[in-house]
Amino acid sequence: MSHLTPREEEVWHLMMQRLTNHEISHVLGIGVRTVEHHVAQIMAKLGVTNRRQIAPVVAHGECCPHCGQHVSRPRFPVAPRI
Repeated sequence: MSHLTPREEEVWHLMMQRLTNHEISHVLGIGVRTVEHHVAQIMAKLGVTNRRQIAPVVAHGECCPHCGQHVSRPRFPVAPRI
């Protein structure tokens, strides 16, 4: 399995917080299409075909397989979904 780039790890952590691509783009200040590209790269590197396969249940407090960081609480302030 390939290692994630630093940006892919940022996107991965936000995905684990169940943010949408649009929300991730807002938090990171990048375009939605760029986020879509990062998500596709992450999925390819992890060998999965959909987001559900890589998203741990946040309530269980799982860790990132690459850096070991706990992902149960958001690292960034995020506006509620509309």
